[in-house]
Amino acid sequence: MATNPQLTPAEFAHKWRGISTGERASAQAQVMDLCRMFGEPTPHEADPIGEWFAFENGEPAVTPRRIPRPRGCATGRPAPFSADQPELVRLARR
Repeated sequence: MATNPQLTPAEFAHKWRGISTGERASAQAQVMDLCRMFGEPTPHEADPIGEWFAFENGEPAVTPRRIPRPRGCATGRPAPFSADQPELVRLARR
């Protein structure tokens, strides 16, 4: 329940309509405006040292798993099937 809203839903919509920055560039400002709209403290107000309520808490980035390429394929995409590969053609039709 809103305790002390400082921004109405109409003001929020008006402010963010037409914003063309990327999601990452706008995310923190938008979260802070949502907090103001619902009358909740912003992350910085609620947890000034960032112990439990922070935008980015320094978790290590996830390294994507390397997917092995099919043998004889430099691009990582499967080579086209040909009539001289009946087993591959049969598997592809399943």
